[in-house]
Amino acid sequence: MKKLSVKTRQIIFIGITMLLGATTPIIASKHKAPEPVPAKQIATTNSSTDTIKMFDPAPDIDLTSVWQSVNTERENAGLQPLVRDPLLDKSAQEKCDDMVAKDYWSHDAPDGTEPWVFIKKYNVYTTAGENLAYGFLSAKSVVSGWMASEGHRKNILNGLFTNVGYAQCKYPANSKEGSQTLIIQHLTDNPTS
Repeated sequence: MKKLSVKTRQIIFIGITMLLGATTPIIASKHKAPEPVPAKQIATTNSSTDTIKMFDPAPDIDLTSVWQSVNTERENAGLQPLVRDPLLDKSAQEKCDDMVAKDYWSHDAPDGTEPWVFIKKYNVYTTAGENLAYGFLSAKSVVSGWMASEGHRKNILNGLFTNVGYAQCKYPANSKEGSQTLIIQHLTDNPTS
């Protein structure tokens, strides 16, 4: 298999759904992340209007904003908002940490571990999904990218899902993926334990 350039990998993100124990992969999509360019910082909690900061290839992304934006998309489609589930936050964080520690970009770990292993540690479900993203600079761009992708959009707008968890971590500069922020979204129906 031909190795993808970092730039190409930056713009790829994947969605997958599991229903009643059968894994149904959803077509991977390619979306271009915003170009990394120097940006003048405007007033924020950690900078002033005088500050000029070069592009951070692995910015922190506000996961509460990702969750709120996803719920806005669901409400616009006539669906109930997803409940933020601290147990799914834990499963997403474990998956995120695993991806960074083992330096991979896939739903399945190099040893074959599937995403459902992480989710099952915290609850019992009949339907679960996972969306991944990296190379994006903001919550808005993550959700816009997911909504522009048929597979990710199906996960977000799946009426069976009631609960959601998020995590982010960063690939180090020496990883195969380069220095990028990784976002994990775990979705399930109502957990029973």
